Amino acid sequence: SALRERTGVEVEVQSNDDGILLRFPASDAEFPLDLVQRIGPDEARARILRELPDSAVFGSQFRQNAARALLLPGLRGGKRTPFWLQRLRARDLLQLVKQFDDFPILVETYRDCLEDVMDLPHLEEVLRDIQRGAIEVIAVETATPSPVAQSLLWDFINVYMYEGDVPKVERQLQGLQVNLELLADVLKDVRLDKLLRAEAIAEVRDRLQHTAPGYQARTAEELAVLLQERGDMSATEMALAATVDPSPWVARLAAQGRIVALDIPCAHGVETRWVAAEYADAYRTALGMANSPQAAQPEAQLAAVRSILERFLRYAGPVTREAIRSRYRIQEEQLCTALEELIASRQVVRGRFTPHTDDTASEEYLHLHTLGQIHRRTLHILRHAVQAVPFAVYADFLTRWQHLHPAERLGGTGALRQVLQQLRALPLVGTIWERDVLPLRLKRYDPSELATLCRRGELVWIGVGDPGGRRSRVQFLFRGEGAAFLRPFSEELLTNLGEAARQVYTLLRAEGALFLADICAALQLEESVAEAALTELALAGLVTNDALEALRHIVRQGSAPGAPRQISTLEEELAARRGSTVRSPLLAGIGLHRPERARYLVAKRRVRERLKQHLASSSAMEGAGRWAPVYRLGVLGATLSDEERAARWATQLLARHGVVTRASLTNEADWIEWDVLFEQLNRMEMRGEIRRGYFVDGLPGIQFALPEAVEQLRALSDCSRAGDLGEDEMVVLNACDPANLYGASSSAAPLSEQGEPLTFARIPSTWLVLHRGLPLLVAEDTGTRVTTAQGADHALVRRALYTLLEHLFSFRPRVTVETWNGAPVLENAAQALLESLHFYRDYPGMTCERGQS
Repeated sequence: SALRERTGVEVEVQSNDDGILLRFPASDAEFPLDLVQRIGPDEARARILRELPDSAVFGSQFRQNAARALLLPGLRGGKRTPFWLQRLRARDLLQLVKQFDDFPILVETYRDCLEDVMDLPHLEEVLRDIQRGAIEVIAVETATPSPVAQSLLWDFINVYMYEGDVPKVERQLQGLQVNLELLADVLKDVRLDKLLRAEAIAEVRDRLQHTAPGYQARTAEELAVLLQERGDMSATEMALAATVDPSPWVARLAAQGRIVALDIPCAHGVETRWVAAEYADAYRTALGMANSPQAAQPEAQLAAVRSILERFLRYAGPVTREAIRSRYRIQEEQLCTALEELIASRQVVRGRFTPHTDDTASEEYLHLHTLGQIHRRTLHILRHAVQAVPFAVYADFLTRWQHLHPAERLGGTGALRQVLQQLRALPLVGTIWERDVLPLRLKRYDPSELATLCRRGELVWIGVGDPGGRRSRVQFLFRGEGAAFLRPFSEELLTNLGEAARQVYTLLRAEGALFLADICAALQLEESVAEAALTELALAGLVTNDALEALRHIVRQGSAPGAPRQISTLEEELAARRGSTVRSPLLAGIGLHRPERARYLVAKRRVRERLKQHLASSSAMEGAGRWAPVYRLGVLGATLSDEERAARWATQLLARHGVVTRASLTNEADWIEWDVLFEQLNRMEMRGEIRRGYFVDGLPGIQFALPEAVEQLRALSDCSRAGDLGEDEMVVLNACDPANLYGASSSAAPLSEQGEPLTFARIPSTWLVLHRGLPLLVAEDTGTRVTTAQGADHALVRRALYTLLEHLFSFRPRVTVETWNGAPVLENAAQALLESLHFYRDYPGMTCERGQS
């Protein structure tokens, strides 16, 4: 139970007196050993009691106890009751007595299962010893099973070797037990005629009425049981529910007095139907027939009407009031009262269930158990309706879904807001927001528009806990969304702050928004100290500024908070970068080396650029806007419950990715728990808002998707197979971009020219170019090292490199390539390709400057 909740999958289990064997699907995730160590005797007992009533062992034990107590019919006509019929009757009896917690046989069955069959007291003792430390849990990973594990494995193979070849998901669906009251609550505001599938309704109705192949009665005994379930059947209905002509069975059952023929009043007169003998008086009373023993008692008549309707609605599927009156001539007042009582007792629900082309259809009535079956069958149909698409198709889809594909880029009024809404609460390395993420999603990115949104207070930037400036992550939220997407505030967030940062934060919590000068004056701090404290608080996600320039300054400075900014000297820069060096007698005594001229020029240029940045940003913090705490009403908005927060996160992840799995959380905030999201996603699927299935081949775990995403995936896959994808656009994206599915461990990555998987580190200095969802070219260290896919067409590689250069030149004056597919570029056949794009020799590589390519 706990493993299923944690992982979201049904785990196969095999156990004996020596141990327990658990089989997990192939996965990179570690076994959740903490569950074994953490679960206590109270939780174990609660979980067992919750799962036990639906287990086979409980049903078997209850049947034995009920038979010993003479609660099940025994011999009839000198013959023993068939075993399968005993099971059916025991199941029906169990269903009836479950509502009485103190029913003696039910209590005895619990005792037998917990003490005799399962030995719960000793289990509780073992778990108690684990918690006290008397028993130690040790994890051992071995290549081969131990003798004890080998016996378990042998038993496991024997159980599953000849198991029916039914898909695992289908077995899970067939065994799915939905809390029917919860189902009614979940679906109360949903247009069920838009959710439920007509074929699901037909399949369930045929099974319940036993007219579907494999469900029809094969003997007179089975026909008698069927008649008890349905209450009344005409000769035609009996013929449809039997494998052969049931006339001899009917005659035999009638002769035994087990069924009787009644003339049932209906809309078109009277129809002769067969009724189980024990229900005959109830039919006479309900329908006011002759020789009814209680025809003159209104309460008895209403009770009889209710029992007939309850049985009828169990197998009839969705029916209107007119259909009920067509089958039974019941007084309108009694019919309305009985239906309302069934609805009030939550046995029957009212609404529109059958799909219609218009909204004028009459209301229908449906038994809640039947609704549960139809709902599960609908989900089953939807989950298997889509064939999984290749991983590359999903990668291509995601670039279009997130507007990275050139054909899908946004423009015009509100385009920036739309992109930020899709990427809200996404923590990304600060340097790539305005350099890569936003410009590559918009036809024209205007930095002043983002600054205006922040200045007006519509948008809030928030740091995400990494003290390194260039690698510090930043997220954007719209005003009033913090309660949904931010980690709940706790004093632990202040634990690692320096003394100056604590003073500044206390001041801001007390006074509200303040300028830097006000903070310095109030705390009598030097400007550099106050600036370092604010940087520390901002990167910890505790304060923000209404000016975007403050964030830009923090991102540019690239050093740890609290430390003065260090400007590398020329020799320090060269010492960090030197490869082959020339020894200088003058510098040898102080441990320095004179660089080669090419490296000298590169380093000199970088130092000049860095000095320029430092001078430009030296007064940025002083001229920035007001600093204020993040955890305040203006940012947080209204307080939300945990369930509401989880629902907002689930909706946001679906909007961001289209298809959501556990792996979707890899680049999200680290405090989000999949278990909580899974409950919300499962609830959304039950309401028909999203779909669950296996949509993408290669994505691990359970997959949830928006219906429109499923349709786009299907259309894109069809176009891909037909070779009709329009123009072969190249898609450039940074390795840290949320639309990038590839990286250091992607099993779906193509091979490089070296014959190895085309993998790379997901860091801001790496870019890749996708073609039809597959990496065609990867440029690491801002283009210094280039790797191409194996067998890539020369013309496509040239286009990919040209597209990449267009983007890099938007923020860099020049690009230098030193290695191509692992070899020096000056000793490589790629030299001619680079020269065609106006690269020139610039030892040890080739350089292209802005405006030349």
